Amino acid sequence: LHRIIQDYHPDIVLGGYTIFHDSINRLEVLPKNYDGYYSKQQIESDIYPILIQSPNATYFPPQQWAKAFKRELICKCQNAVDNRIKLGEDGACVITSVYNAESLYITSANTYLYRYNPQSITKNKKPFCWDGPRLIHKHIERNIDIDLFDFREQLYRKTTHELFHVVKSRFY
Repeated sequence: LHRIIQDYHPDIVLGGYTIFHDSINRLEVLPKNYDGYYSKQQIESDIYPILIQSPNATYFPPQQWAKAFKRELICKCQNAVDNRIKLGEDGACVITSVYNAESLYITSANTYLYRYNPQSITKNKKPFCWDGPRLIHKHIERNIDIDLFDFREQLYRKTTHELFHVVKSRFY
């Protein structure tokens, strides 16, 4: 990541990662055709169509880990996230960060080791909060121009998807 930052000076760098889960280890990255430097124009043409959630349910990786951000960008976006959001705050911040980024670099190089934790807030068997999807929806509406591209439709898809997870979690 340091070499990429020194050579390209992007606002955000996204790297590949390995997930360790019990005895199964796997490297995950965006498809190879995403590797490389993206100007603002390229972010708009190539990343915006998957930024929130595309019609075929693909989306830009919402987690903050396996990424490096320019400090000013991430602080501005993170501070805007409602502190009542307990699950999904990473995605709320990443979506607005990518939207506001002037440049981005994606590498399939393995830059992060993620140990799967079945006791984490996203993996345990507790019901998710009903307010989470609504708060994230409102946050994104306030912090990006929702009428650009197909962001409104993407946001509706994401919110519906997140509400499904809340309902599913209630059956635990």
